Amino acid sequence: MDIQDISRFYQEQVSGRPVVYVIVGNLKCIDMKKLAEYGTIVEVQKKEIYK
Repeated sequence: MDIQDISRFYQEQVSGRPVVYVIVGNLKCIDMKKLAEYGTIVEVQKKEIYK
């Protein structure tokens, strides 16, 4: 595998699809207004993740 394989995979499988970022941390330490400038924020609780 080389960089061309990775680039081809990205172009064929990833490019153009929505991207999801996961941020884990204390809400008191996160500037939610600044974060909202990058897109929709969906807050979930631990119990929703670890069912």
